[in-house]
Amino acid sequence: MQARGVSILSAINRNGFFSTIYQVFILTLIKLGIRKSIKVKNVGQVFLRKNTSDISVYRQIFFDGEYDIHLKEEPKVIVDLGSNIGLFALLMQSRYPGALIISVEPDPDNYKQLQKNTSKFKNIFAYNKAIWHKKELLSLSEKKAGAEWSQNVNSITSEDKDLEKIESITIDDLMSDHKLLEIDLLKIDIEGAEAELFSENIEWLNNVKVMAIELHDFMKLNSSNNFFKAMAKYPSFTHSISGENIIIKFDKMPS
Repeated sequence: MQARGVSILSAINRNGFFSTIYQVFILTLIKLGIRKSIKVKNVGQVFLRKNTSDISVYRQIFFDGEYDIHLKEEPKVIVDLGSNIGLFALLMQSRYPGALIISVEPDPDNYKQLQKNTSKFKNIFAYNKAIWHKKELLSLSEKKAGAEWSQNVNSITSEDKDLEKIESITIDDLMSDHKLLEIDLLKIDIEGAEAELFSENIEWLNNVKVMAIELHDFMKLNSSNNFFKAMAKYPSFTHSISGENIIIKFDKMPS
């Protein structure tokens, strides 16, 4: 309850009193199943599902401002890995409508909601795939009710024959698909798959200006190790903490 109060106070400071009260009211109606969407400034209707983690994710982004990242210049390319239902992409769209936004989400149900929320924006490209360090067919973990944000992916084993499968995609693939030379802002929230993403084939890091990453050692033991090993190769960068995210701003290329 205390955390919820802090979240609302943060939202009032960020969005204003009346806007916050309106949002709290509409979110309550969505939770009760009376409404299915909430209107967001510069975005339009955003669709949220009751009895899921959608409202919690909405609060993190639009109330707590966990992705209120100061950028030196307006980004042209934003990549959202672990897009969930597209709320980060919508926030970026509202701020940088001229940017190319690429969203990657492995969970089929979340992806449907992601498409519903972002399909009206021609600059947002969504992939129903799992980000990985190489091309591979992966297994999706069993989904827990109310924790749609926490579904993870793994290499297939003999025990996974009954689990849903998903194709992977690499950051190099995304850059090739869209003929990108740089990524101005890279957001990573992939439920422990950072262990594999940073394990090899990480030359793409040379082309990233700013990165926001959430680590998940509490879900997958030591899954952050490869991230820290990769970062140790960089001679100069600044970092800060925003909510559950580490914000990295690169100054120089690795030696």
